[in-house]
Amino acid sequence: DKWGPELRIMGGVDKMVLGRSREDIRRLLESLAPYVERGGFIPFCDHRCPPNVNPDDYLYYLDLKEKLFGLKA
Repeated sequence: DKWGPELRIMGGVDKMVLGRSREDIRRLLESLAPYVERGGFIPFCDHRCPPNVNPDDYLYYLDLKEKLFGLKA
């Protein structure tokens, strides 16, 4: 790896998935786990969420992200 542990990336969470089901949200976050475990990657919804995202599902996303990765939003 050219940049090694110095490179940090935030993002990668498809905001459109947050408007689907909780199972879809779980699958998305689980698919990002290898990148988080490798280090230098913080999963993050990097733009405003669409209006179809249920606030309770957004809170589910935040809670699950903290549970899976130990990250506070």
